[in-house]
Amino acid sequence: MTLFYLDSSAWLKRYFLEPGSDWIMSLFQSGDPLADAVHSATAFGLNDALVGTGNSLVLISSDEEMLAVAQQTGLAVENPATAASP
Repeated sequence: MTLFYLDSSAWLKRYFLEPGSDWIMSLFQSGDPLADAVHSATAFGLNDALVGTGNSLVLISSDEEMLAVAQQTGLAVENPATAASP
């Protein structure tokens, strides 16, 4: 299986038509996994930094796979599509 890691300049091509947008759109349609690694790593690192401070972190995402992985590591999560009002 090939995993793809997209930086922000590549992700933007999904939302703004520019050279390379067609190629990026084909990746999304292929069903191959695409990188949530930056968001996950940032959340995990921030959560670790908050340990012992009395503060907590909740990862908010509509990506069910990312939420499942975060929950498995003990991170609190919320999906705005299914969450009750804050």
